[in-house]
Amino acid sequence: MELIAETELKTMIGIFNEKMFSDGKTNAYVLVKGNVENKENVLCRIHSHCVAAHYFYGIECDCSKQMLFSQKLINDEKLGIIIWLEDQEGRGNGHYAKILAEKFKKKGLNQSDAYNKAGYPSDNRQYYQVKKIIDILKIKSVVLISKSQKKKKLLEELGVKINSMIDINQCLTNPTNK
Repeated sequence: MELIAETELKTMIGIFNEKMFSDGKTNAYVLVKGNVENKENVLCRIHSHCVAAHYFYGIECDCSKQMLFSQKLINDEKLGIIIWLEDQEGRGNGHYAKILAEKFKKKGLNQSDAYNKAGYPSDNRQYYQVKKIIDILKIKSVVLISKSQKKKKLLEELGVKINSMIDINQCLTNPTNK
């Protein structure tokens, strides 16, 4: 991954520095608040691309809520990053898999089991880009904004230093509990 472009981006929540990274095959977009270089405990949300929530404003997943919550938390703290992984739609299986799995979710299966039933891995996401971006931004350690222990484990295996986690689902259901 290398930094190929950056600009200031005004969102509904605040002003961020937007950085675009590419490895020639895939892109990642990063919203940065504050000077993160050589900092410890930088708030960090790793966010997967989601056509249904972000383009069509679908309400059956909480991706849009997670993005808004993360932006607000980072904006309020004045320090943090959101890494948007372009190729992670449908937990890395693609939008087609997400559409196929939806009928199984409507029958009561959780997201992981629905992907399996549709013939896909429960979670096929990769996070190698995240480690490279964190290294380029010279971040020493992060506080991960996520519900996923698997994501935390995979990031740590890549060498990302995670000092703690903020359970985003708990925060969305009880906003005073950050």
